[in-house]
Amino acid sequence: MKITIASRKSALAQIQSRAVGNALLAHHPQLVIDYKFSASAGDKDQDRELTSFGDKGAFTSDFYQGLVDGSYDLVVHSWKDLPIESRPKTK
Repeated sequence: MKITIASRKSALAQIQSRAVGNALLAHHPQLVIDYKFSASAGDKDQDRELTSFGDKGAFTSDFYQGLVDGSYDLVVHSWKDLPIESRPKTK
């Protein structure tokens, strides 16, 4: 079985994603993991105030869409980047 894990391309995000991937592999060694690291809207537009992105989502909205459309099976984020409200199409 193949899964795709996505996260921001920062060094910390990559370390966190690989830690999650390694934990999954420890319990499911048959997995094949494809990592997708990319810049979020908040990473790309360094000139904008973070508040101009709305209340939340500067670093997560791009990845949320990837979960919804099936591009990613799992997204790894630091807790500080996530909105605490539930989103209708993900858990």
